[in-house]
Amino acid sequence: MFLADATKNKSTVTTEIIAGVSSFLATAYIIVVNPSILSQTGMPFSGVLTPPCWCRFSAA
Repeated sequence: MFLADATKNKSTVTTEIIAGVSSFLATAYIIVVNPSILSQTGMPFSGVLTPPCWCRFSAA
């Protein structure tokens, strides 16, 4: 099913895998780095870590 959808849209399985991995890495980076930057302003790390996780995984 997946392979048929990828070839129908003129894509390849390799392209789709690379896209998935890069999306995951970008999400992981945002989830870790954003709270670390905001915690330098005095906000608690755990308090600013939770909202990006909620937003990211509720949008999926």
